[in-house]
Amino acid sequence: MRGEFASGVHATDTLKVLNWNIERGLRLDGIIESVARERPILCIFQEVDLDARRTGRTNIAHLLARTLGMNYVWGAEFQELGQGDKNTPAYHGQATLTALRIRSSRVLRFARQSRFWAPRWFMPNWPMLQRRLGGRMALVAEIEVGGSTMVVYNMHLESRGPETLREKQLKEVLDDVGQYPQDTAIVVAGDFNTRSHLSPLVTQLQKAGFREAVNQPLLPTSVRGRRIDWIFVRGPLRTTEGTIHHEILGSDHFPVTMVLSVDSTIVGSTRGGRP
Repeated sequence: MRGEFASGVHATDTLKVLNWNIERGLRLDGIIESVARERPILCIFQEVDLDARRTGRTNIAHLLARTLGMNYVWGAEFQELGQGDKNTPAYHGQATLTALRIRSSRVLRFARQSRFWAPRWFMPNWPMLQRRLGGRMALVAEIEVGGSTMVVYNMHLESRGPETLREKQLKEVLDDVGQYPQDTAIVVAGDFNTRSHLSPLVTQLQKAGFREAVNQPLLPTSVRGRRIDWIFVRGPLRTTEGTIHHEILGSDHFPVTMVLSVDSTIVGSTRGGRP
């Protein structure tokens, strides 16, 4: 699903990026107010509802993009069996919003999944039990930046199961990244559900040439006191002003922002995206 609401031409020498698990969009007014105040050019959202009872049967991604004047793509992670009905199923997933042109998008559904969320014959589909169809994934968007392509991986890794499961899901993302030239501008961000800032997922990304954009590893990004939300970059990108916004309370996660500078003398060599 996608929509276009951006107008005008935006400078692309520096881009403010916001990464946030918005907890379905339950506190939508506060989310919109906070994002409008931060004025990002690129928003990477997880847990974004579509037609769920808990969020008033709203297309949250569409409403956010229209209100903020941005283009968007949205991909379904799960069908929420306790939030819809047979005529209007409910979903939640990931949404990537930007004031720039989105050239293409796709869903990378992980082969490795937990069975924790699957429906069971002996369990009713009550909302509190969160029975679901689908699976964790990354929403991949190729975005035009100064005539070249920046690839954004919007990830939501599994919250259940061992850290080794999340490592395998991240490896699927890194394998997918391998199709792009080494000097392509790549952003990998989202809710990693890491157990601590010492997670092997961080090492895994660093070994693949990625750099962490917010150099505050001991600060939590969730109200439960854990560092689980991250932004990593690779290629002709420089990051500054990395911030975890503990003052913003629109979700059970805190938004993470950074300012991204694109080196046009390098990124020009990857014009057109994939080889």
